[in-house]
Amino acid sequence: MAGNSQSESVITSLNSPHIDLVQSLQSSRGKKLRDAQNLFIAEGLQSVREALISKIPHYSLDTLYLTDAALSRYSGELSLDFHRAKDLKLVLVSEQVMRAMTSA
Repeated sequence: MAGNSQSESVITSLNSPHIDLVQSLQSSRGKKLRDAQNLFIAEGLQSVREALISKIPHYSLDTLYLTDAALSRYSGELSLDFHRAKDLKLVLVSEQVMRAMTSA
């Protein structure tokens, strides 16, 4: 999924590898991986907006996990910034999967 395209379906499986990836990046051991690969985690509308418009070298938004509700609620606010993130992967997840991702 490239070019800030929306995924065809919503990830609903609690066995999704996306959950393990996000949780591992959030963990204290994930800090080494984040540092080594110039990764960061941005949570919340303001952090995502800033990441979308950031001009910091080697840092750009790679993957954005959203629920359907969040996409509906915030797509208008973020739409002006989406065109700047040409390779952004937009991954839609269920509320249950999002809760699993953010609880570590």
